[in-house]
Amino acid sequence: MRESGCRIRLITTNSSNRALAELIAQRVPEAMSREMHVAHVKTALNSLSRISGCHPSGGSVELRVLDTLPPFGIFAVDSDKPSGRIRIELYPDSCPIGERPIFELCASRDGEWYSFFRQQFEVLWQKASEPKA
Repeated sequence: MRESGCRIRLITTNSSNRALAELIAQRVPEAMSREMHVAHVKTALNSLSRISGCHPSGGSVELRVLDTLPPFGIFAVDSDKPSGRIRIELYPDSCPIGERPIFELCASRDGEWYSFFRQQFEVLWQKASEPKA
């Protein structure tokens, strides 16, 4: 993906935030222990750190962490193009992972809601910080 010049931005929860990890364990029925959550997030961040930075063709991977529990997850492809798509996964309280509501928005079909969730990602991105080594 980096070779083709794509841009990847990932936001995850801050594994160093003990209170946040405990909140996740309370709100998500299948949540692992705080220690396991911390280990999983750190492993993911370390893996992504190895591929982060710019590729000569212009691709990049950027990582940020949140000290809050986001209300949803977003996976967007070509979000700045008319053909863009955004997949939203809601994170309701005490809802098993396999039962979470998931829906997809298309820029060409769902203009208002597409713009709303695209902007919400930007709000989360601004609130998030770069992970500490």
